[in-house]
Amino acid sequence: MARPGRNLHGHVIDTLGRRIVGGDYAPGHTLDLAELADELAVSHTVLREALRALAEKRLIDARPRRGTFVRQRQEWNLLDRDVLTWRYETQTDMTLLHDLLEVRESLEPTAARLAAQRHTEADLGELSAALEQFRGADHVSGKVIAADLRFHRALFRAAHNEVLEQMELIVEIGLRARDRIAHSREGWHTTVEHHARIADAIADRDADRAEKATRILLQHSAASLEHDEA
Repeated sequence: MARPGRNLHGHVIDTLGRRIVGGDYAPGHTLDLAELADELAVSHTVLREALRALAEKRLIDARPRRGTFVRQRQEWNLLDRDVLTWRYETQTDMTLLHDLLEVRESLEPTAARLAAQRHTEADLGELSAALEQFRGADHVSGKVIAADLRFHRALFRAAHNEVLEQMELIVEIGLRARDRIAHSREGWHTTVEHHARIADAIADRDADRAEKATRILLQHSAASLEHDEA
């Protein structure tokens, strides 16, 4: 099923993207375009446009006499938002969660340090609002995830680094995947307090404490993953 708001063109991209990333079409597999057009009930024009979008994500390629085929996994643009989403939606093991946690461990402590040094009053207001939303979520999964995402977006924006701010798109998928586990247990209140310590350190312009508090939060996330695997 296509994600909300996607048109027919987007539906075809979603369908084929999930099949490729989910392993239904293995690397090297040649796509039968006529068969796909019939199966998906779309014109060849719509299908070609969708395939062009997948080619831009480096999931597929086309060659004379070979046709359109799935590229090797190491050639995919794994940082593309759609590709990350498809991995999140189709991957059943813990590999993606660990991969994204490692990315978060390399990015978020730096973002917290910079936020402590560079934040504005408006940034502090947004962090505070996100934290209050977090506390008021009352362990309701969807509300907790929304508040968590709001907090981490505010954290990255408070760093005032345009490249880091773009990384929030990657971290978002990691948070959604992590939060399915981390906020489904009794440790939810502890998680809220970890976020509060980060916000307090940023407000105090204590870069060392902000970085340390963020690392502790990520260690808490790692422990949640290990518990789930046990």
